[in-house]
Amino acid sequence: MAANSKSSASNSSNTDDPNSISRETKRPRRSRSLKGDEVKDTMEVGLLRNNNNPSSDKSSSEPPQTEEDNLRQVAGEATVVEFDSRTGLPLHQDHFLPDGVFDPIRGIVKKRLPRSLFEKLVCIHKRIQQEVDASRRVPWAGINDGDAKVRAFGFLGESSWHRLDHESAVRLVAPEKEGQDAIDDETANRKAICILDMEDADLDVEGTTNEFINFLNPNSAKLDSKTVCPEELIAYQINMHNGMRYLPAHLDWPLHEGFGKVIVTVAIRGDADVLLIAGDTVVVGGEELQPAWRFHLEQGECYVLSDRARNRCLHAVVANEDNKARESLNLRFGLHTEDEARHQITKYWADQLIGGN
Repeated sequence: MAANSKSSASNSSNTDDPNSISRETKRPRRSRSLKGDEVKDTMEVGLLRNNNNPSSDKSSSEPPQTEEDNLRQVAGEATVVEFDSRTGLPLHQDHFLPDGVFDPIRGIVKKRLPRSLFEKLVCIHKRIQQEVDASRRVPWAGINDGDAKVRAFGFLGESSWHRLDHESAVRLVAPEKEGQDAIDDETANRKAICILDMEDADLDVEGTTNEFINFLNPNSAKLDSKTVCPEELIAYQINMHNGMRYLPAHLDWPLHEGFGKVIVTVAIRGDADVLLIAGDTVVVGGEELQPAWRFHLEQGECYVLSDRARNRCLHAVVANEDNKARESLNLRFGLHTEDEARHQITKYWADQLIGGN
């Protein structure tokens, strides 16, 4: 298949060039990262364990030695979520928390893609790989952080890129970066962008996007149909995990490179367990606990983070040795305003932020 997508670095005017950083009003917003050893701090309040796991008490008495060990312990203790194969919604939603206190993972959906649709999404994934070669892809944790996982973005035409770059509060920089590090990080992210050609009949981004949304069926899946619609898909994002067996627990910060009101992940290559860790704690039997859930994602399946699952939970991924070369594709729908980001997400994570959104 010919690579007909437009390169973002050379085919735009100065005002629309993703490599041009000109908006002085959009300074980096400092925040404490949710990666690395800080994940352990997040877990100190405890976990709502799966009662069917007889080894939970024993394992909890032995502190994990590494971040990966910690996530695998969480996975072993987390409540397993199963999904309706037709709607993609979780089954038995009343078991999420005792007494139905609240439903922290409302907005999670998981479905298996039809083979033909999956293959079309693979083509989009490959096209972005072709347009943004390995030298331009940016580390998942930001530059200079030694992260082997890398990503790149494919925006749906010039209009989607213009909307993010000129009409939104989003800045493509890791939230913990500041000063020159933030400028360098944003420059790197802008180089990791291509503009997908919406007129390319062979790739047919528009047709594939429409087909995917129809398959997802927002109304049946209880998703916001005003957000999960063709007009609101801002970008596809490829993720190359490059031998890393896990993705740290994190939140996709809405005004940074984790933009999107609704975020879909397609497992392009390899299987893994996905973890959701509630930001809210609950008291059970006088003990304060931080609930966690997990589900298995196979190649050819997708899951959706929206509502509370997107806004009020951390998510993480753990895979086995056979699946460490995983690849995935994100679909990022909608853009938050600063007020929306504050009221829907960042106000619940005040202890993770150092000023601003």
